[in-house]
Amino acid sequence: KKPTTSAAPVKKQSEPAWIAGICSKFSKLQFPYSLTYLAPNFLAFTLGLGVGDWGLNIIMSGDRGFESLEFYQDSLKLLKAAYKLADNLPNHECYNLSDQIRRASCSILLNISEGYGRYHYLERLRFLYIARGSLAETLSAFIIAESLGYCNDEQLNWVRKLKEKIEQNLNGYCRFTKSQQQGKNEYGNKYVKN
Repeated sequence: KKPTTSAAPVKKQSEPAWIAGICSKFSKLQFPYSLTYLAPNFLAFTLGLGVGDWGLNIIMSGDRGFESLEFYQDSLKLLKAAYKLADNLPNHECYNLSDQIRRASCSILLNISEGYGRYHYLERLRFLYIARGSLAETLSAFIIAESLGYCNDEQLNWVRKLKEKIEQNLNGYCRFTKSQQQGKNEYGNKYVKN
């Protein structure tokens, strides 16, 4: 006869509760993103699960890579606004302001995605910094358009607010990327050259 135990069966915790428990331990730390946003990837990094992007909600959601990044989604909104403005500019601006605002707004998205695809943290940062410069260039194009009467104050203010939000999230992601230093052990602190 086998001895019986009086201990109650252990109830398995669900992942969200488990993550919530970890989040509560780190609640006093300052991160660029909310803890529930960071927790799955912080855990992935800690446990060595090998996700491509540490600062973002990739493990627990239906990740679509760089398309899941909040600042990428906001940059898409800015791109649509830039193309809408470019389509409404006069014909004599076709190869000047119209072309420039399209290229600058495209550059934001393209550099975010290219940086996302880079392994070494310095390469990733290089492309994110270029994206940040293109973001400023896009705002400048809207300022020019407003000063020439091609858009109004309300549109410009919307672009300014969106630019600030994108820049804040992009800067937070840059800080997080710097802190992780992915690829440093393999390649050191220099850019990876092909």
